[in-house]
Amino acid sequence: ADAGRAQGTAAAAAAALASLADLKLPGARRPPRVRIAAPGEEGSASASEAWLTGGYAGSPGASPLRGKPMTLETSRPESARPIPDPFAGRVDGLYIVLASMHGLVRGDAMELGRDPDTGGQVKYVVELARALSQHPAVYRVDLLTRLVADPKVDASYASPLECLVPPGDDGALGGAYIVRLPAGPPTRYLRKERLWPHVREFADRGVAHVKLTLAALADAGRPCELFALHGHYADAGEAAALMAHTLGADMVMTGHSLGRNKLEHLLASGTMNKAEVEATYRISRRVEAEERCLEAAVTVFTSTQQEVDDQWGLYHAYSAKVAAVLAARPRPGRHMPAMAVIPPGLDFSALKVALPDDPAAREMMAAPYGFGALMSPRGSGGGGGADAPPPPADGLAVEGAPPPAPHPSTLAPPMAIEDPPIWSEIFRFLRNPRKPAILAMSRPDPKKNLTTLVEAFAMNATLRQLANLVLVMGNRDTLDGLAPGSRAVVEAVFRLVDDHGLWGSVAMPKHHSQADVSDIYRLPLATRGAFVNVALQEPFGLTVIEAAAHGVPCVATKNGGPVDIMATLHHGLLVDPTDARAVGDALLAILTRSDSWDAMSASGLANIHAYSWPSHCTRYLATLDARKRAVAAAARARARLSGTWDVG
Repeated sequence: ADAGRAQGTAAAAAAALASLADLKLPGARRPPRVRIAAPGEEGSASASEAWLTGGYAGSPGASPLRGKPMTLETSRPESARPIPDPFAGRVDGLYIVLASMHGLVRGDAMELGRDPDTGGQVKYVVELARALSQHPAVYRVDLLTRLVADPKVDASYASPLECLVPPGDDGALGGAYIVRLPAGPPTRYLRKERLWPHVREFADRGVAHVKLTLAALADAGRPCELFALHGHYADAGEAAALMAHTLGADMVMTGHSLGRNKLEHLLASGTMNKAEVEATYRISRRVEAEERCLEAAVTVFTSTQQEVDDQWGLYHAYSAKVAAVLAARPRPGRHMPAMAVIPPGLDFSALKVALPDDPAAREMMAAPYGFGALMSPRGSGGGGGADAPPPPADGLAVEGAPPPAPHPSTLAPPMAIEDPPIWSEIFRFLRNPRKPAILAMSRPDPKKNLTTLVEAFAMNATLRQLANLVLVMGNRDTLDGLAPGSRAVVEAVFRLVDDHGLWGSVAMPKHHSQADVSDIYRLPLATRGAFVNVALQEPFGLTVIEAAAHGVPCVATKNGGPVDIMATLHHGLLVDPTDARAVGDALLAILTRSDSWDAMSASGLANIHAYSWPSHCTRYLATLDARKRAVAAAARARARLSGTWDVG
């Protein structure tokens, strides 16, 4: 009898694991087949083949069935794999709740770089909310953040509700929204290190909002399934874990930046001792929250395998080896989340370049069902395509540079017409503004490592003669108006520029808007320059993807997301971010070899839709659905073995 029950458990697990193969995406030419590879067999599981790690389609060494790794067998590249559609035939639409507690979050005119808390994460969560709401299986998405009625910030952050995507024709409750909840003193804008005492209040208000929303949807005749609560960063992750426990829902997490990893880098740099790190960043409280998130999450979404191995692997609540064992032999009382490696998405709709249609967006538009507002190719970030207007002229002549064959419209025309206004703000710093532009764009944060880039430029005489350095370090009115950490970075850059006599070759514009970002990327495109991201640790690398979407070759850090991005787009070089000489040499290699510049520019454009939001959301939802099915199957199997039959 025991042997029979064990066989039943194994069969249930195998059925859950094979659910990806059983579901078919409309229009897909060949769905991936799940098979078990023999140990040591060529083509067995590898980081590049794996969709999920620590759970189902495993990382090297994972043992979901009989100790053998699972692979997704396909003849096409990762970015082109058809994703099984698990949502065909659903009765209810999906309701997804995202939470991002800190920073200033709004849908339009985002103040990215205003302070250390208002950076890439803010842009990411807003775009994720928009993109998910336009998937045909999703009816509504709410992005929960903190309400801020501080007179020092814009009044829009005190609005309780902001619509990101309006509802479809069938009612007024669908779409995507920013929901601002009071947590702590509403009249004070608090940096994230001071929000910890208010996490539970934020979670309580979030629970009340979700309950009211679910009731309103049911009353309106549009009942929805609360599909997931997705916490972003440690603070909102802990809040999402509390909410999920109360609501009986599944919680997932994206770390964005991890406390243990940050502590390691700060101590290794020698800029702070452990007591100073604790006093500045409340790092132990952050690590505690991250451990709690791991204990509560069914899935943790990451952008790279390196993040799984080298960052989450530092935590007590996660071990790849233990996760593999638990996937094969679940133990009551033992839990470990699945790690899902999915590249981040990018909204191409605001870019002033023409891109081909996104195949993932086309497949979503062709889905035979839809619960919310169906996406439009441009509104979803599907790229320009045939309907996109031609990009504005870059205003610079590009001599001897044939345009990349796939997208000739993205290169500058041979005649100067008109410079974008932001270029005038950049050019006023430069003696010869038409030289190739080496662009770096990030908030002034020590981990972005801008001082090493300045040193690399300063120590390479050929590079100084050949190019200009353009540093877009957020927005500032005065140095005294910056946060202490940001002010220290900007002052250090000023000092290096002055010490090395770089005035006239380095531009540091004080202001730019979100509408200027694409024009800023077009400057190194038009001048045949390069983009640089040499952060000490880069969790995502969205700027590296944005540069590729504009056809700009890149030099990027070898630590974090850019490793996988370069392996997909092949549009630049990886360097040790602490080696200034290597950074300079890599830039010189790109700028002085016309054939390499053209090849990198064309490759980035040709492969860019691997990072589109439609592609990201399709993988996100299919991955989460597979995980939920597997967790439910394991719970039913345990119930049968224990004699408890009240498990759904």
